[in-house]
Amino acid sequence: MYVAACGMPPRAPGIVAPAPDAVVRQVLKAADLYQLDHLKRLCERRIERYTDAGNCTYLFQVADKFKALELRDFCLDFIVRHAHDLRTTSEFETLSPELLSEITRALGSR
Repeated sequence: MYVAACGMPPRAPGIVAPAPDAVVRQVLKAADLYQLDHLKRLCERRIERYTDAGNCTYLFQVADKFKALELRDFCLDFIVRHAHDLRTTSEFETLSPELLSEITRALGSR
């Protein structure tokens, strides 16, 4: 059942996909709460497929909140690689000081 809940159609070339479905984020939340690591990782992988410049900072916060460490690392790497384009966005301003500090450290070690 949970595999179906994490399922989203594959991204077609040239088509911009919407932010990951709220259902997948809710399943990720439940997987964290009930310590279902396999389910959590399935959701993380699904969300990674739909990470883009428009949602990466939000997903970084989600990953941090639900202790989705692999998704968090994926988003941090994405943010670092696209920092020049992202740091002037309004979403970037919503990051906590702790997450901003981590991004700054990651940029410094680049």
